[in-house]
Amino acid sequence: MNQVIDDCQSGHITIDYQPGHPHGFVSSIYMGEVNLGLPLHDPNGVFAALKAKTTPYPAKLRQATINKFAWEISFSLVVTQKAVARGDVVCAAGCCFRSVACINQVLFALNEVYLLNEKGAMALANGFTLCPADYQQRIESVFALLAVWLQWHTVPPWRLSYATLKDDYPRCGDQLPGGHGQRVDDPGTGRELQSHPDVCVPELPDQLG
Repeated sequence: MNQVIDDCQSGHITIDYQPGHPHGFVSSIYMGEVNLGLPLHDPNGVFAALKAKTTPYPAKLRQATINKFAWEISFSLVVTQKAVARGDVVCAAGCCFRSVACINQVLFALNEVYLLNEKGAMALANGFTLCPADYQQRIESVFALLAVWLQWHTVPPWRLSYATLKDDYPRCGDQLPGGHGQRVDDPGTGRELQSHPDVCVPELPDQLG
């Protein structure tokens, strides 16, 4: 545990496949559990010493989380378009989920709050200072419309989700990276998203909401 906390403080995080964590188990979860945990018995102060290392929220962990997940927000929506074209609702929903999970990771990092689990993360993020307007309601509407579109072929849900996740994306200044040096286009306009030698992310507005 001590080593994981040290790694997080130095900006090194990992994410691994884990049943019960549909997006994956991020190593910083351990640090968050220590931060929020209450010891039942700690006569030698072992847990207290670990807990002290979790406050304040590490700046390097904040940036590492943004670096790791921000680029995939738009990339997953690009992949969603391919699933929608095939009428594959399960794959499309999975891609949309990954995009939202990555947004949650970034929002928690921006607000310097430890994310412990995907369950309930969007509801918590919805109350953050740095968060898109009506975040939870708009994301949930995308998933509700996904199956409807595949049945009736009206408004493509990936288009709705792209607008929802892009237009009100929180202002992050120069902290946001982008992804893997590859060109990523807006599926609706064909225009290239903002590029970076290492990462690609949507162009960000100056203010929230």
